[in-house]
Amino acid sequence: MAFSRVTADLYFDEEKSESLCLRILQGPLAADDSEFSSVMDMTRISEGQHTIRVDMHRLWSSGERLTSASKEAAIEYTPVKREDRLIRVPTIKSAAGAGLEILSDTEKSIYEEIESEMRRESDSRRDYW
Repeated sequence: MAFSRVTADLYFDEEKSESLCLRILQGPLAADDSEFSSVMDMTRISEGQHTIRVDMHRLWSSGERLTSASKEAAIEYTPVKREDRLIRVPTIKSAAGAGLEILSDTEKSIYEEIESEMRRESDSRRDYW
């Protein structure tokens, strides 16, 4: 039980950004690996190379830090613009001929998904005797 209380300090470019108190599962259901997630707001962060570091400390009941471990990673950050996250769907102004040609696989899958959903809705409205 003494090893289940751990504090993790997260650093971004040598500046402390967050401190987490973690409870690590003990007992027969425990595994050697654990995953903890933390979200960082990257607005106003400049493009380029940055360092992320986590310092983990085992806490004693009095709050004293005992065993510690540290891991650091360098990342190359490129900000994503809002326009890059949007999916561009073409607008059809006119359809000449009998068929309609869809240009990309992504667009084709969107139309197929819409068509199958319409079929499912139509089938669910029918009366079966």
